[in-house]
Amino acid sequence: NFYDKDDTLTSLSQITIPVYSVMGRKDDALTIAIEETFARLESALVSSSKVKTEILGDANHGYRGHEQELASAVKGWLSEVIS
Repeated sequence: NFYDKDDTLTSLSQITIPVYSVMGRKDDALTIAIEETFARLESALVSSSKVKTEILGDANHGYRGHEQELASAVKGWLSEVIS
């Protein structure tokens, strides 16, 4: 629960595989800043072999109109992880 500052997100500390998280600035599902969400996520993923977070411009929660941009971002991240 990213919205509860008392939640230590301990289950995320057990993830050992690479993690990529992407959100758009106009994601209406967020009630706290993306930067704060990503900071909490990154600090919780202590066991992950690779963590990358990325803000995808003005994309909304469904990435409407930003689908190609999202696909390119995911493809780029996969290329980083595989190489």
